[in-house]
Amino acid sequence: LQEEMQKSGEVSIVYELLKYEGPPHRRKFFTSVIIEDKEFVNGEGYSKKESEQNAAKEALRVLEELNE
Repeated sequence: LQEEMQKSGEVSIVYELLKYEGPPHRRKFFTSVIIEDKEFVNGEGYSKKESEQNAAKEALRVLEELNE
């Protein structure tokens, strides 16, 4: 996501942890991608990194649809 957004110039991308739920040994994280101060899409996963990666993948998918 960062690479694609950097191609179009300086763009602010922030990943924000929205919440997590479940027991410590099986916690699920929910992360939002914020692009240019606007919440864009959310992702979830069983680690913070996985939830960020899933949010980034979803953001790329949505951006590709918008550019078609």
